[in-house]
Amino acid sequence: MLLILKMAWRSIWRNWRRSVITILAVVFASFLSVAMRGIQLGTYANMIKTALEQYSGYIQIQREGYLDNPTLRKSFRYTKDIEKILKSNKEVTGFAPRIVTEGLIGYKNNTFGVALQGIDPVREATVSVLNKRVKEGSFVSSKAKYDIVVGYKLLENLKAQIGDTVVILSSGYDGSTGNNKFRIAGVSKMGSAELDAMSVFININAARDMLSMGDRVSFIAINLKNLKDIPSVKKEIKDELERLPESEDKLVVPDWEKVMPELKQYIEMDNASGIIYLALLVIIVAFG
Repeated sequence: MLLILKMAWRSIWRNWRRSVITILAVVFASFLSVAMRGIQLGTYANMIKTALEQYSGYIQIQREGYLDNPTLRKSFRYTKDIEKILKSNKEVTGFAPRIVTEGLIGYKNNTFGVALQGIDPVREATVSVLNKRVKEGSFVSSKAKYDIVVGYKLLENLKAQIGDTVVILSSGYDGSTGNNKFRIAGVSKMGSAELDAMSVFININAARDMLSMGDRVSFIAINLKNLKDIPSVKKEIKDELERLPESEDKLVVPDWEKVMPELKQYIEMDNASGIIYLALLVIIVAFG
């Protein structure tokens, strides 16, 4: 064995220029591969974090079947017990109950279909950056219950201005038609033409009154300290929810991969192409 090693060592340095070039090529390829892979994975983590903190949260609490049929009939009771579970978890940095439905908004002779978002202004600030998306005016307030924020495209389509009063109609939880007057307090710019032409943010208490929701919500968005905490926190919250007194609402805790499957699919496709590029780099160096 010692003889073989000596012969191999002499063979390597018989043509030292060739050996140095080969070593440098291998070192460069290894460094480039590690750097590319690290940048790629780091970009994914940053992309996911940014997307989740925009609106959806890292995980959510929903009634079973809500993702397949997101209607008010799939809402659930937001109780003090649920709030206590979330407040007691050290990995939870914030949570926000929301009511989401569709409706109509009217101003003078103009009427458009909208996506209504009932939010708690205080809780929402711990989960998303919606309050930072206000282009003009002010965000939804806890004090001004009937102030709303609309997308800037929707404001243009309505031919309305900040301070104008609009009427919103929507089907309530009990099947009745809810309607109320609201004052436009602010204009948002979400970065999506579709959202900016449809989004309306209202105080969650005003939404409950108009939609006959009582203490029910569509879902609760939850933010965590780190992405790696998702599996353990999901299990903890799920176990705690199962210990609550029996109710008609069977709750589930989907993570962002289920709530935003299109983001997961994009990352998987991009990751596959990245691996192919790395494989090609290794093959080229090997031939060299």
